Amino acid sequence: MKIKNQSEVVEQHLIQHWMYFQHTKKSVKVDTSEIKWISASPYNRGIYAGTRHIEPALGICPSEGEEPLWIVGPSSYDNLDPVLHKNGFVPYEKWIGMIQHIQEKEYIHTGVKGFQCKRVRTEAELKEWITVYIDGYQKPKEYQADFLERFRELMQHAEQYQLYLGLYHNQPAVAGSLFFYDGTAGLYCITTARHMRRKCGHRIFEGSSY
Repeated sequence: MKIKNQSEVVEQHLIQHWMYFQHTKKSVKVDTSEIKWISASPYNRGIYAGTRHIEPALGICPSEGEEPLWIVGPSSYDNLDPVLHKNGFVPYEKWIGMIQHIQEKEYIHTGVKGFQCKRVRTEAELKEWITVYIDGYQKPKEYQADFLERFRELMQHAEQYQLYLGLYHNQPAVAGSLFFYDGTAGLYCITTARHMRRKCGHRIFEGSSY
């Protein structure tokens, strides 16, 4: 089997991850060959623009929720930055994607004393997951209800979208999600509660794809 360009795999997986939120209620999307945008409260994400015409996507962005965020990837056309600046966007941060073909290497995980990982399956576990997610990413607490509703729906698509919670000495410490697409398992939303940092780290996910 021919392995795709790694940056293409990572970028396409990221695009499909965010567009997967269209399967939740009250989400609005622009999903064409030229523009990919999703508004799923409180998220407002632009993931791909093949042309300069991003205004249609911004036109559906609701006034509530997070500030619009446009992700610029390797396949974005070269002169996208001036168009984004024109529409009120400013540079925020660089994200790094990694990929590992797990069949190429044997992984040994010795574990962390006092740490365990479990799949989120109940409403109580989901609330703990949301609490860690909000704290770790320092999201506004008023978004809690929106996050709860959004990820509750995603949990129903168990074959493709799964949530995991890491506990350190039985206390919620790490949150993360696992999204399957086109033979690749992608790791997203990974964060550690601030008071748990430098204790258990992110070892919950060692040996996974990216």
